[in-house]
Amino acid sequence: MSLYSIRYAQHGDDLIRVAHDEVLRWYMSLDGKKWTPVDHHTLKSALDYAHTCLHRATEKCSEKLEWKLDKSTQAKVLGECPQCANPSMESDLATFRRCPDCGWRIDFTKEQIEWVEDKLHVRRGRAF
Repeated sequence: MSLYSIRYAQHGDDLIRVAHDEVLRWYMSLDGKKWTPVDHHTLKSALDYAHTCLHRATEKCSEKLEWKLDKSTQAKVLGECPQCANPSMESDLATFRRCPDCGWRIDFTKEQIEWVEDKLHVRRGRAF
């Protein structure tokens, strides 16, 4: 299994790591060896969940972790959030894209959508 965009943070003596695979499923590692699937769908929720796994359910931790990206594992995901790099964006595939982590949003006008569709139509008609 290949993992990408590995982020890590030190928490006391523990090193927490979070990454995603090629279809944007999230994984975490608390021991530096074994990667465990995470049932969360955005970068922020995966990071938060990995942090909570170090504590008992009744224990609250107020430590703000400093997450760093291992640049050698960085993947560019088509359509990732330009503000926080969350690769798991929400979209209706036509009129908007929104980041569930930081709230960044872009809306497309009817004219912009028609322009793109016209360009796609012209390309499809060309012979190569």
